[in-house]
Amino acid sequence: MNLHNLRTVACYNSKLLLRSWLFRFFFFLMFCIIIVYHVVSQSDLFPPYNSGLITLSSFIPFMNAYWFTILQTIPLCFLAGMLLVKEKKIDSMDAIYYRPESNAEYVLGILWGIIPVFMCMAAISMCFGLVIHLFASKAPFDFWLYLFYWVTLVFPALVFMAGFSFFIHCWVRNRAFSILILLIFTALIVFGMDDFQHGLFDPLGVTLPGAFSKVTGHPDMTGYLLQRCCWLLLGFGFMGLAILFFKRLSNHPINRVRVMGSVMALMAVGVLFGIFAYLRQAEKDYRRGIYAEMYDKYADAPKGSIVRQDIDVRQEGTRLVAESRFVLRNSTSEALSEVILYLNPKLDIVSVQDQEGNLTFEREHQVIRVRKDVSPGQEVELRIRYEGGIDPQICYLDVPDPVLYSTAFHRYSSCRYGKDFVLLRDDYTLLIPECLWYPVALPPVNPKVSYDIPKDFTMYTLHVSGVGDKKVISQGKREETGDEVTYRGEYPLHGISLYMGEFDRRAITVDSTTYELYLFKGHDKLLYGLDILRDTLPSLLRDTKEQLEFEMGRSYPYSQFILAEVPISFVSFYRNERGSSECVQPGLVFVPERGMGYWRDVMEAVKYKGVPAEFRDRVMQEPLEARCAQMVGSFFRSFLTGDRKYDFGSMDILRGFFPVLSRNFSFSDVDQINSPYNVSSMFLNYTVSFRSRDYPVMGAVLNSMLRKQFRRFQHEVDKKVVNYFDGHSLKDAFYDRSLKAAFFTDLLEVKSEEMLRLLSINGGTINEMLDFIRGYVNEHDFKQVDFNDFNQKFNERFGQNWEDYIPDWYTRDQLPTFWVDDFKVEVIGEGPMDGVSIEKLLANRKEGETLVIPGMTPSPVCVKVKVFNNSNVEGMVSIVFEEVSHELTGKTWNRIMSSYSIKSYLIPANSGKEIVTVSDNAPSSTVLATNLSRHLPNIVVGRGMFEKKFTRDTVRRVLNIDKSSFLPGEGEIIVDNEDEGFKLSGGSDKSFVRTLFNKAVKDKYYEGSRMVSVKQGSKVEPGLYIENMAYGLGIRSAAFMDEGSGARMEWQTRIDREGEYDVYVYVPSPVHVYREKRENKGGGRGFGMSVSSSFSVSFGGSGNGPEIKQYYTITNAGKEYEVVGNVATPGEWVLLGTYRFSPGECKVTLSDRGESEQLLFGDAVKWVYVGKK
Repeated sequence: MNLHNLRTVACYNSKLLLRSWLFRFFFFLMFCIIIVYHVVSQSDLFPPYNSGLITLSSFIPFMNAYWFTILQTIPLCFLAGMLLVKEKKIDSMDAIYYRPESNAEYVLGILWGIIPVFMCMAAISMCFGLVIHLFASKAPFDFWLYLFYWVTLVFPALVFMAGFSFFIHCWVRNRAFSILILLIFTALIVFGMDDFQHGLFDPLGVTLPGAFSKVTGHPDMTGYLLQRCCWLLLGFGFMGLAILFFKRLSNHPINRVRVMGSVMALMAVGVLFGIFAYLRQAEKDYRRGIYAEMYDKYADAPKGSIVRQDIDVRQEGTRLVAESRFVLRNSTSEALSEVILYLNPKLDIVSVQDQEGNLTFEREHQVIRVRKDVSPGQEVELRIRYEGGIDPQICYLDVPDPVLYSTAFHRYSSCRYGKDFVLLRDDYTLLIPECLWYPVALPPVNPKVSYDIPKDFTMYTLHVSGVGDKKVISQGKREETGDEVTYRGEYPLHGISLYMGEFDRRAITVDSTTYELYLFKGHDKLLYGLDILRDTLPSLLRDTKEQLEFEMGRSYPYSQFILAEVPISFVSFYRNERGSSECVQPGLVFVPERGMGYWRDVMEAVKYKGVPAEFRDRVMQEPLEARCAQMVGSFFRSFLTGDRKYDFGSMDILRGFFPVLSRNFSFSDVDQINSPYNVSSMFLNYTVSFRSRDYPVMGAVLNSMLRKQFRRFQHEVDKKVVNYFDGHSLKDAFYDRSLKAAFFTDLLEVKSEEMLRLLSINGGTINEMLDFIRGYVNEHDFKQVDFNDFNQKFNERFGQNWEDYIPDWYTRDQLPTFWVDDFKVEVIGEGPMDGVSIEKLLANRKEGETLVIPGMTPSPVCVKVKVFNNSNVEGMVSIVFEEVSHELTGKTWNRIMSSYSIKSYLIPANSGKEIVTVSDNAPSSTVLATNLSRHLPNIVVGRGMFEKKFTRDTVRRVLNIDKSSFLPGEGEIIVDNEDEGFKLSGGSDKSFVRTLFNKAVKDKYYEGSRMVSVKQGSKVEPGLYIENMAYGLGIRSAAFMDEGSGARMEWQTRIDREGEYDVYVYVPSPVHVYREKRENKGGGRGFGMSVSSSFSVSFGGSGNGPEIKQYYTITNAGKEYEVVGNVATPGEWVLLGTYRFSPGECKVTLSDRGESEQLLFGDAVKWVYVGKK
């Protein structure tokens, strides 16, 4: 190969590329996209949205390389066709094309010309990112990361895509078809490789872990480099194949052999690198399978329990040298012929001893079988010496692989953090109970039945020697002597953690609790804003703790509360049976590096930039200390008590550019997980453990009941939950490992509340039952209790046996269908000023008495409702009385307290009940909950809630009624929008973008909060919505459409007898329209646009407001009647008129005629026969 020829071809192609205006325009556009992304999403120019203070040094350079790597694939798909395929026109390359350079020199010369140009463009792109990084962001800076991503991310992707595109063009030899293949391939690897095979088959490398922790660096450098080398060499191999398939010259056979040999060698080595990367992961999966089998094998073997354990540990490099002395008790009713223990498989056992000497043992991976007889109730002392490393694959064997390896919630934008379950390094060590770094008698997980996990409560003492300059973090009372640290347990725990490294420690004791914060060296800047709170921090911590205790209904059970910063790659998983992830330990929370995703730049946040000026001006009048206290308190509450974490992915960025995507947005549209940092388990799961062999889920059920006690009852059941239980049971969910933990939490909460309401039908009130459960838990702190014992005590107190309800409640996979009618809420007493004057009241009032005006003070209410169960399965409805009170604490938070009185009633299959009941107190709201049923909505608001109606009826009663009570009366015909006789047609202008991103429009019912958003000048898409005030027995819904949209509604029925009929339409409560009006006012994040709104017709409730007209056409026997209806009063039948109809079809049509921007509504139409006349 002639290097001069090679350089000549490369030089010509580089010049051609740089002279191309299309090429210049594309790279200009690429730079604009990357710069805008950095400025909008990563700079500090928009502090309400971004803060470089809370990011890592790798985020800006990675995202720069990420965007460049993806965007460069587009021109590469076209370049090969432009440079290789000879057209009839003449250009400067003809001087070379027709010279006797070999195909290898020609093709490689072109590539040699392209690649340096693209790498220079990548370097320029990174310079833009570097400037923003240095001058427009507080993010930590590391220049070498720019070089790292430039070499390992951009370059291999460029070589592969260039080589592959050249190969495709030379092989297919059709430019259009080649480009199509390349674009499809590019789309596949960009959009279809997310988490597939851990990123192995991603030639661009953008799905690989790319974040760098300040303290631990890259999470998997070996695997990362293996994958990048694999695709780099494959790219070179495809270049060789392109030479072989290039038809410009007939190569000499010897040259073809040489090229083929080089190609085979390059591709073989590349595939070998890929195989090594694959085998590394396959070997991990194999070990995980073996460990899971071991847990299953010994799941039913009788085991002891460890009541006390002393652990001495010393770290030598990446090895542990440890000794464990523990007391094991046989709590079973049978003698043990051997003691079963569990220890990490990479920890080698040196010896096992009792008080008499060495004991023989056998080992199968993590399982240790010690030959030792232990009688029932006997306690024995054992000593185990062990040393070695830690295999992290022993962790989370009960977590499904799709969840275990998913990176959706463990990344910044598209920069994945990687996943470390434990750390055992020279500089940092993080060991959690899950990894079995000390011997235990009971397994921490049960891969087959995740909820069936017996738990020990053990008193631990941890002694760590040879710590040097490191700080040691664990649970218990801390004692330091030289380079030795001891933690003495104050309470029995499920397990103990060990965390060592170089930290800056801050501590403060408030009342009886010591609060500690451990941050990595140099991360003091994260605490900007806390220094201002130096004097008020104790009261802030006290208030936050009191609020947590109020919400949990229990006192904080530990004497310490530790927040410890961990590397960004450390990950744990929320598991419902534990009520938390391993990030939350008793008295200890592991927080992500630099507070990623949770902490805020306090000093920027308290400036309240980006919020409405009126609010900002009012808030900024408060002292800086007060604003900081409010912001920090808000962080602690959201971090420690937040239930969910959402993955918006790129949607969060796209919504900033394309507001259409934010219309009708719902959190149900995005993926979500349970927050791994919720500390409720410190109050519940870590303090008591319920065990039931027949129904292992009952422990989680009881904890769910207690969690919900001190939060507002979620009476309305999510539609997804209803849909799941309409065909599945809780037992199905219990064994379905494909269900996401967050969704299972929703299922569990609904079924837990259902069980409480079932028990309350024939027993005490729900509040009394919850008080009993809480008291029982307090009596059994730090103990494992048998559910049967709890059930016995509960039965003695309330006369209710859970076993009578659990079998059907646990296995039922059908839902009832309720019809609800005549739901009324009436105030008990006289109407306001009923025959009484103010003068008379004042005259009769004694001195010092409060004036009471009838009907104007809170009073008990009488509730009346008819319910029919139109199904073959029993169901339950509940009447919920809510009282709301406010407690102004004068602290950083105020309490809004809600007390509930819930009365539940069983409705047998195919039967009906008329229920009349009276509230015990004066509720602020009263609703009917249809619980788990097909009725929509789940919550029914009764008439009289907003307009007070009065009654003197105080007799509680339940009467049997039949189905006829719910059907139209004699001579009545009703066609609802849910019936076959109704049709909503026309008016569809749904755009592709809206269809793609707005999930709400894909459902049968609109899921907004009675608010539809559209751009000014656009028409509302016709649809259906669920509404309490709508007509309906099983489903209360109505339809809507925009005026002038071309849509229409039709109600059609058959008239059987001739005569005159009154025609009525039912008026539902409206859906309002939010019409965006964008004006260019300059400034702001929305590209110089501000938003104002206008609403459609606003309905009045009294009927005394202005008329609201809708235009109807009534058709029968060839005759048409044009009618204008006044629909200003929702919740009532409105008479359209009386008409004479002949037998046959009769149709009522609502046209799209109306006032400008009026929204039109339709629900039900009723025909009432009034006679022949």
